[in-house]
Amino acid sequence: MQRLFSKRRWLRFLQFTLLGLLIAVSLHAEIAVAVQEPSHWVRVEYTGQQVTTTSDSLQPSVTSPAAQLVQQAEDRYQAGQLTDAIALWQQAATLYKTQGDRLNQSLVLSFLATAFEDLGQWTQANEAISQAISLLNAQNPASNSDSSQVLAQVLTIQGKLQLAQGKATEAFKTWQQAETAYRKANDTSGILGS
Repeated sequence: MQRLFSKRRWLRFLQFTLLGLLIAVSLHAEIAVAVQEPSHWVRVEYTGQQVTTTSDSLQPSVTSPAAQLVQQAEDRYQAGQLTDAIALWQQAATLYKTQGDRLNQSLVLSFLATAFEDLGQWTQANEAISQAISLLNAQNPASNSDSSQVLAQVLTIQGKLQLAQGKATEAFKTWQQAETAYRKANDTSGILGS
């Protein structure tokens, strides 16, 4: 009985320690991911409880329809219109899927996971993040820096979801994987945030 009590106490301590670490890092670190596509850049920033995406096109008239949907979804998300943002991100994910762009499809699925989390829709959040990770693993994320960067971003969000669901140990392991991916991408700010 004494051993069980100390194990529970240790797990509770670990949960609170990880939560404190997440809060501290969230307040001071910004994770930026840049994924180059032929016609534009999609930049993702994850700061604490908020995911921000922006599309910066070299020429605004060349922004792809999917990137426009991502931008519209970001605007809705920032305005607190989560269901509208989800619908737009789902459309963007479908467009990226039809284009065979697994990298941006994965990124958009991670945005969906965050929005579902904000609504308390844990099943959908977990499905979206799992699908994003599956897509990235299918294309061998170790093959290039962009893939490693996106994998790190997705794993960071997965860890956040796990922690929010009381799975502190799993979250910690996931963040260790994210740190490894950030190191492969040579992203020092990502390493600090993971």
